[in-house]
Amino acid sequence: DPSSQFYRSSLFVSVMNYVNRKQSHMSVKQNNNRLSLTVRDITSVSQAIALFEKIRSYHAQAPTSTEKS
Repeated sequence: DPSSQFYRSSLFVSVMNYVNRKQSHMSVKQNNNRLSLTVRDITSVSQAIALFEKIRSYHAQAPTSTEKS
């Protein structure tokens, strides 16, 4: 649901920011109200897990909207 609070969550914003920084390796596409993340050059499950750990770490380090700049 495009109007879902999830799309305004700090996690979603962090993931999208990460994807935008890594556009040469990944992209997000919308099709029939569903988002899909495409990642290039991932050849194993362990590489995919490592990538998601990087994204999770990026989110953990990102300032929250309640923090002052």
